[in-house]
Order: sequence, then structure tokens, then C-alpha cells
Amino acid sequence: MEEPFRLRRRPFAAMLAASIAALVLVPGAADAESKTETFALHAFTHPKTGESFFNVFLHRPGGETVDRRVIFKTPNGEWKRLPEAVHGTGAVYGGNAYVWVNDPTSPAFDGIYYDAATDELVAGELYETSPNGKFGLRYVMYYELAPAERGYAPGYWQSKRIAVFAKNKQNGVLRQIAVEREWPNLRWLPDGTLLQQRYSEQEKQNEVVRIDPDTGIAERIALASLRAYDEELGLMLYAYNEPERKLYIYDFHEGTSRPARAGEKEELFRIEHAESSPERPEAPADLDVDALPVAETGFRRNDEAMLRIDGQDVPLPYAYFGVDRKLYLPIRPIADAFGWGIERNGAKPEYEYTISTKDGGSIVVDRANSSILNFRLFVDAADIRALYGDLTIDWIAPKR
Repeated sequence: MEEPFRLRRRPFAAMLAASIAALVLVPGAADAESKTETFALHAFTHPKTGESFFNVFLHRPGGETVDRRVIFKTPNGEWKRLPEAVHGTGAVYGGNAYVWVNDPTSPAFDGIYYDAATDELVAGELYETSPNGKFGLRYVMYYELAPAERGYAPGYWQSKRIAVFAKNKQNGVLRQIAVEREWPNLRWLPDGTLLQQRYSEQEKQNEVVRIDPDTGIAERIALASLRAYDEELGLMLYAYNEPERKLYIYDFHEGTSRPARAGEKEELFRIEHAESSPERPEAPADLDVDALPVAETGFRRNDEAMLRIDGQDVPLPYAYFGVDRKLYLPIRPIADAFGWGIERNGAKPEYEYTISTKDGGSIVVDRANSSILNFRLFVDAADIRALYGDLTIDWIAPKR
């Protein structure tokens, strides 16, 4: 019996819609007997195994039912499909890919991904791995209530935020390194740090910084605007924030800066914005998807950390150090493990909760000592220690 994998769909709705829209360009096939129309769209090819994966839409007779499948072709030409619970894939990082499953109930994790190297569905978070393999990046877009500003009427508004997390893949530590209003454009530098242009509230102008993903500390390179960056050469094209906007080249291998030479601007822009259009494989028009063998697919979960309180271990699907250097822990799995109560205090614009233990202890959490990301409440570990005593946390390094 196939295991009923679970996934919250919401974070991937836009990606799925894009895949559906692209289907009009994909050749289709019709089964003469069942009249099932088949549309297949290439999703990705695993860089190590050579397996090519496809999102498939089966339009059943009558046009009212659409079944979704994920199929793949092995390097030796054999076709298989993933369990029927999996009905879509996309967002590939390092050969792993997010997948969508049929059960929409809320799981402990935000997502499930497919590890093609081990043929496993993994409940956990997928990270964009750095070129040196030591770190991974993850972006979380969320909305929070914020006081009206910039001339708006008094009250509270939903304000978009993008939290950037960096995971040390050697020791498993997860750190929030930034919170942005707009989607950040981060680039990996030769030494494993991150390059970013951002707006300095203090200087009231753009700055280019280097961020250490292991500490979250940003070091300013220049009060300037980033124009282009070539990862292979380690060269950055930038302009100081001055009226003339003269262009300069910064060499990250040498740690030196110089005026840009003739033609370098055009060359770096060409390299950074070059588009590759690899040939996309296609599924055979007469492929009988329903008859394909189901691939043996395992399942595992990747928790971020293991919490130990009073001799009891509690696996945590999330945990992180915030930009304020404090350790934040998800309260729900801890409360479930120890039978704590969580109650919201009134219908206030700003949230406030009371967390109560079975022996009568309690703490109040609000924006000052907690955060909410993707509808999950995270509490400062110091407050949990005050509530229940000493605790330890062991970070879990990702499986390679």
C-alpha cells in the first residue's frame, strides 16, 4: 500500500499554475479507447542520475476529471511513474525537486521534495546549495501586521516580508540572515560568502555588502550600486552613488578595485544575462501512463533539530537563530509533546498568546519575544527555558 504523503500546497501554487500554462506548447496524445488526452511537460533532468522527469496531465473522458502524475525516464530508456500521491514537481535545487501531493492537510513541514539520488520523498525543507556545498539558502515569503506608515490612514496593514535563511550543511545550524521588503538578489562569492546590493537606512543610499552565511554579519564593500557580477571570474561591475556613476570592477579573487575598461560593461552584462536554451526532452506521444510501473519510493523526514527537555527528545521541523541572534523554537511540537496549552489573548491587531504548562506555569508571548512565519509561532528559547527549565538543542546536518 502506498503511504499517504502530506503537503501544504499553498507555497507552490504559483509554480504549478506556470506549469499548467506551459502545457499548451507540449505535444499531446489521445487514447483511442478511453479518449484520455495526455499532456506531458519536462520538469527537470537529474544532473547525476540522468533521469528525466515530466509532469503529466491526464484529461479523462467527459473533460471533467484531470489526473496528475509524475513520470520519469531512466538513462537506459525505461519509463516509470512516482506513486499516485505525487501529482507535480518543480523548483529543482541540486537534483532535488519540490513535489505536490494529493493530501492537502497541514503537515509539520511546509514542503516535500523528491530526492532522485535515493528515490525518496523527503518531508523537509529544500535549500539552494552554495557552489562549495557548505551552505544552503531558503527564502520564506510571509505577511505580518505592521503599523500604517508613509502617510497611510491610521491602523494596521498587511506588510510583505521575505526572510532569508542560511543553513550550515556541515553542522546543521540554521540562521536567519536577513528580512527584506522585496525579493533579495543574492550571489555566491568565491569564498562562500554572499554578495548583495541593499538600501542603507542609515546612509539613505544603496550599499554593496558581503554577508557571512555562518554568522549573518554583513560587511560593507562600498556605498554603490551593483551593475553585474560574474561568478566564474569573481568580478563585480559597480558604480559609486555619485552623479557621474562611473563604472568600476572589483576583483574578489584579488580583493582589488579599478576603473572598468572599455567593453567590460558589455561583456559582464552579456555573461550575467545570457540565456541558455537546452533541448527539452519529450515523452512519446503514445505512452500509456496508467500502465507504467510505479517506482519503489521511500520516505524520510528531515528535521532541523532535536530538542531535549527534561530527558525527553522532541524533533523540531523548524528552529533558527534570528537576525537578533536569539534562538527561536516552534511552540506547537513542544506543546504537543508536553501537553501545554496555547491560547490567544483577545482579538487584537497585534498578536498575543498565553502558553501554559500542566503544572500551572505560564508565559505571555508577543512580537517582543516571538515571531510568526508561515502561520507558525516561534518563541524565544530563553522564555521556554524560563517556563520549563533547562533545555538543549542538537542541530541535524542534512543527509548528503
